[in-house]
Amino acid sequence: MGGRSAHAELDRHFTQSTPAHWLVANIDRPGQRVEPTLIPDLHAYTRDLVLRGVDTDDVDAWRASQRVVWNWWLKGCFDTTENGDDLRELVEISANSLTAHFDDSRAAVSAHVGEVRTELARGPLIQRLATVQLLLRGAPIARDRAEA
Repeated sequence: MGGRSAHAELDRHFTQSTPAHWLVANIDRPGQRVEPTLIPDLHAYTRDLVLRGVDTDDVDAWRASQRVVWNWWLKGCFDTTENGDDLRELVEISANSLTAHFDDSRAAVSAHVGEVRTELARGPLIQRLATVQLLLRGAPIARDRAEA
């Protein structure tokens, strides 16, 4: 799987697992705060985000995803009950829960992105990047040094 398709696959997995995780947690532990969704390949996912320069603090994409899930959830709520009091309570509780879950998941991914940025800033990748930039500018770097 190529770099772009690998990222797309991880992104799809993360996007699909977030509402599924929220729903299962609500079934298992109604009314309790849902832990953030973290996919098994989170390190690879966040590393790819960092290398692509994606800013996870941009909440627009997260809110768009949340709106899709919320619309799906509301349809299910209205299809399930016609009792106004039950519906009002369900919608209020689930709105707070879903918002908190998306915020917590975004914060967890953002924290992990920060860790990856720190790791990359300290590692050999930054040295390689600097060498490539110097080579592109025509700096006189010996071939053996550049290859190293």
